[in-house]
Amino acid sequence: MSSKIPPPVATMLQMVVELSDHDLATIDEEIRGQDCFEFGADRCSRIERATDLSAIDVEHLLLFLNFLYSETSRKASDDQGRNDLLEHLVASEWTGDEDLAPKLIERLLRLTAPNSQADFRLKAERLQTGFLPNAMSFSSFLDLRPIIDETRSKIEGFLTVVQFKIVAGNGDDETTTVIQLNEQSLESLAEAIKDAQAKMMLARSDEYFSSRIVKQ
Repeated sequence: MSSKIPPPVATMLQMVVELSDHDLATIDEEIRGQDCFEFGADRCSRIERATDLSAIDVEHLLLFLNFLYSETSRKASDDQGRNDLLEHLVASEWTGDEDLAPKLIERLLRLTAPNSQADFRLKAERLQTGFLPNAMSFSSFLDLRPIIDETRSKIEGFLTVVQFKIVAGNGDDETTTVIQLNEQSLESLAEAIKDAQAKMMLARSDEYFSSRIVKQ
């Protein structure tokens, strides 16, 4: 569902100022719930049914508000600092009716007001990021390598090798690692993944830990 290129900031500001009072209240209630700024397809579709927004608009709005909340939380130490940051944003990016600027700032202040659930998520994200690169994506392809006889006159067979690519990153830095796996090492990798999954499932099923584990 996600579009590859997010809308410009001016477009998102226009969306915020055009929200109906009902939709504004719905979005405000949603971002203060357990899911905060999560923008999964199921959630966006559910909010779409409760508002006049499309699922894509919901996704873009949650992404935008997540960015604003992160930035204002990081750069502003109090309400006045948050107000100053948002006023600067509107002054530099808002291209609509100037008379609507106060209304827009008021709505942005409401949607970026202190949010205990979001603060908890931000702390969890920082802990997850840590200092080591985090795996972001995986891909693979099968390589058939011919075994050619010494006279170079015929192919005696093929060797199957999997090329496995891992993209990892920490912040804006990304690194790509490509490893080679034969059938035996591929099975070992699959077993290691199963073992890791079993450990995570055990932690999530534990009566003491399950309610404290953050959804990622």
